[in-house]
Order: sequence, then structure tokens, then C-alpha cells
Amino acid sequence: MLADMGFLKKADHITEVECSGTAMACLKTVTPHEGKLYINCDCEEGVGLIEITKAHVDRSEVDLKFILDWMAQELNLSGGVTPVQNGESWFLGKRKGNESSAHFYFLRSDSHDQVTKFNDHVHKENPIILWLGQPPHTGIFPKNIISLGDALDARREVLFLNRKLLSKVPRNAQHALGGKAIILDQNIAMQIVGDVPYLLFEREGNVFLRQKRIRPQAFEIIRFLHAMQRKKENAFKLGDFVERGFVGEKRTASSRIREINDFCAEMDTKPIFHKFPGDKWGLNPNLDE
Repeated sequence: MLADMGFLKKADHITEVECSGTAMACLKTVTPHEGKLYINCDCEEGVGLIEITKAHVDRSEVDLKFILDWMAQELNLSGGVTPVQNGESWFLGKRKGNESSAHFYFLRSDSHDQVTKFNDHVHKENPIILWLGQPPHTGIFPKNIISLGDALDARREVLFLNRKLLSKVPRNAQHALGGKAIILDQNIAMQIVGDVPYLLFEREGNVFLRQKRIRPQAFEIIRFLHAMQRKKENAFKLGDFVERGFVGEKRTASSRIREINDFCAEMDTKPIFHKFPGDKWGLNPNLDE
């Protein structure tokens, strides 16, 4: 039934078959002859040539791409199933909810470490990660990581989706702007919460949906450049940041700039820093407050 539904596909034929009726384990190579299949079993005296059926050598394997496409269709996901990295993970699509959306992924792994690291590196809102493992018996484990075995229900050789489990779209975390927040772009802001500086991304009204902790040195450089943005001199060399006490060395300033722009790339948004002629750095002129 699973093969008829497309969940299984033909794999390479088995080339060796175990001799039946012998006391010892004995594998022999399958040999075709005049449209039939045989093995020559010489493991025990008097066995000889044995005819085998095609069912002995036919083999099927799970068609993972078909299952992922089927799941995306059943869940009414938009975006299409696409590989994320090295054929080990896939983006299944996006589903809109009443208050927020969810992004579905599949990771071909049963490793707790791999799935939690993958979850940490997904920068889309409300990721739901399907994987091949099971949650650990002890400790804290992200609730948005769901075992594929729990998501699928096999009954009478037919697969069904556990819709109740997959229908819950979690609500976005929301990060409100404080009174001293700095707006850098329509979808980027920066503020300090307690003593910790953050960049905020994905604005919805007066709140942001994602935040990223940054180093204090990066925060001070961005705050300085934001204050200088409307002035005639609004771009500076790395040494200028050292002279103003933001960092101790030019290479540190370069590292902080690269880190921030890497964060922006991960969040799929505009880079904050821009390099101007003369090896000078300032805020990206394409940022739109």
C-alpha cells in the first residue's frame, strides 16, 4: 500500500541471498539463467542449485522527497520543499496563522546535538523542526522540535499526518522598544536591555519579532555612526574607532563590523555597515528609518 501511494521507491536489487534449509549462515551470489534466478549453494553437501523468486531480490526504500512534498501539501505550506544544506536538511514551507506564521523544516538526523544546533541556527520566525530522533528522557528540550515518528501515523499500511500535533502555530516572541532605542531601519533597531545590547529585527507595529545579542564595542560604534549620520563627516577609518576608545585595536573594529553584517545576512536584511572610499566605514546609506 505504501508503494502504491508513492512513499516507497525501487532500490538496487539484492545481489546475494542466504541459502535456505542449511544449518549454517551462507550467502550466495544470485545468477540469472534463461529468465529465472538461481543460487548455487555448496555450503552443505547435496543442496546444489536453488531457484529463487524475484521477490527475494527486489528491494524498496523510502522516497524521502516524496514524503516531504506530501507533508507540505497536506499541511498547505507555501514556498515549496527545498534543500537547506548538504542534502541533510530541507525547508518544507511556511504556514500562516491568525497571529503569526510558522516555518517547517526537516533534518535527517537522530542526534540531539545536531537537531538543537540546527534549531539555533534557523533565523526564520517560529521554526518547527521535524527530525528522526526522540526527545531525551531528562533535561530541557525545545518544544518546536517534533519527531517525524510522532508526526506520522501508520494505520493499515497507510500513512496519516498527526494534524493535531502539527496544527499548533506558536505565537511570536515580541520585543518592545524602550525609550532609548535607536531605529536604524524600518526593520532594524538597537537597544540595551539591562546591561545587554541587542539588535532587533522584523518589525511589526511597535514591536520586533527577533533579537540578537551583540558586543558592547559594536553597539558603541553603531551608536556613534548613527549620531554622525546626518553630518558632513559620517564615515571613519578603523583607526578612528580606536582613537575614540570604542575598541583597542583596528582588527577588533574590523571583526565587530564583520560580525554585525554577518548577523544581518543571517536575518536576510540590509547590512548595517557600509565601506566608503578611502577605507572608511559608516552606516549603510540604504537604511531607511
